[in-house]
Amino acid sequence: AKLQQMLADGVIGTLQTITCQYGFTTEGARRERKFNSALGGGALLDIGIYNLGFLQMVTGQQPQNVQTEELRLTEYGTDEYSKLRLAYPSGCTAESVQTIGQRLTRMACIVGTKGRITLPDFQYAEHMTLELDGQPPQELDFPFDVNGFEYQIREVSRCAATGRHHSSIYYPAAKHCPDPMMYDIR
Repeated sequence: AKLQQMLADGVIGTLQTITCQYGFTTEGARRERKFNSALGGGALLDIGIYNLGFLQMVTGQQPQNVQTEELRLTEYGTDEYSKLRLAYPSGCTAESVQTIGQRLTRMACIVGTKGRITLPDFQYAEHMTLELDGQPPQELDFPFDVNGFEYQIREVSRCAATGRHHSSIYYPAAKHCPDPMMYDIR
């Protein structure tokens, strides 16, 4: 919520480019499950949803163009590594790297016309560095009250108390849902 507010307030200006990456390694039976296409396996479908969901949350848009820049397939025919280049109607571009063959930090960098925000872990976003042009970097911390799920619990409680079936923050048919796009990319 803090990141979204900073972007909405134009703290870093107009979005220009975003990079995000997520990767880990897996072995044994878990490896087979992670790459089985019948089970939604492969880097893009298994963990790429986190990257693409983050990109759509940040841009508030569906990409108008997606290109696969790099792809490494497994013996199962699914991707162990994929690197995507996305272009958005606003002119912003993004790069998404997802892999189930390398340990990569789950990080993101959002660059705007006035500066950038770096998140060492975009999934939890408890810490970020704000670097505005001509100013020293600012380290920003937004620790969870408990474990990070309390915000979801509060929102569900708020919706239930007000008789709402869907949250105005995120709902099943939200434009931020990258699922259909992921199958098109695959």
